[in-house]
Amino acid sequence: MIHRRHFVLAALALAAAPVVAHHGWSSFDQDKPLYLAGTVKSVRWQNPHAEFVLTVPAGLTVPADLAGRKAPAQSQSVDGGGIFSKAIVPAKATGDWEIELAPLSRMSAWSVSELKPGDRVEVIGYALASGDQRVFRVEYLMVGGKIYGLRSGPQ
Repeated sequence: MIHRRHFVLAALALAAAPVVAHHGWSSFDQDKPLYLAGTVKSVRWQNPHAEFVLTVPAGLTVPADLAGRKAPAQSQSVDGGGIFSKAIVPAKATGDWEIELAPLSRMSAWSVSELKPGDRVEVIGYALASGDQRVFRVEYLMVGGKIYGLRSGPQ
C-alpha cells in the first residue's frame, strides 16, 4: 500500500526531473523545407534522438549548388531532389536553433560520426508547424563533405 507521503515525494521527484522534448514528424511543417548552416554549439548524442544546437550566422543564403546536390537513397521513398530544390533559408534564421536528428540506431546505420562543438554543418529539414520555437527536424544532414538522409536508413 502506498502511503500518501511516498506518493507526494514520488510526484515531486518526477516534477523536478528534466523533461526531454520529443517531436514526431507530424509536428513539423513538411511542406516547407528549410536550409540552415552554421557551427555546432552543443551536442546531446543519445536517444530518443541525437540533437544539437546550431548557431546560424547572419546573412545566410542557400548555396547556388544546393538544388544540384545528389540526395542519398533511403529505404523509405523520399523526393530528395525536390526537397533540395525547394529549400529556403527561413526568415530570422540568425542565432541558435535546436536541431533534432534521427535515433542513434539510424545515425549508426548511416555511419554518422558524433558531432562535436565547433563542427560546421548544413541541414535541410523542417521547423515546428506551430512556429513558436526555433526547433528543426533534419531530413538531410551535410557534414564533412557527406550527405546523410535521416528519414530512414540507407538503401
